[in-house]
Amino acid sequence: PVSVRDNEKKLKVMAGLVSLIARNPEVADIAREAIVLPRVKLNRFIMNRALERGEIAAGTDIDLISTVSASMVSYRTLMLQKAVDREFLIRVIDNVILPAVGLRADHFAR
Repeated sequence: PVSVRDNEKKLKVMAGLVSLIARNPEVADIAREAIVLPRVKLNRFIMNRALERGEIAAGTDIDLISTVSASMVSYRTLMLQKAVDREFLIRVIDNVILPAVGLRADHFAR
């Protein structure tokens, strides 16, 4: 399993590539494929499974929502220069992802 620390390392590498990306769109494509797309694909897979089980509403924009957490993690790391910890990820899931798919965090017992 990928840990929060592993994701932070990947995003720090991406932060180091920002100036290179600005000069070379091919590097942007490579970075996106290596760093962002694996998380987006995993999110899309999880949401499609939830859709198939009827846990989220048909018509949910899975493609858009699949990119939200990766975007928020990237922004937090690159722009705010803050760590991505478990608490942050839980807040994103509870306050952004679940409401976006029509669920409430208290719907799930912890």
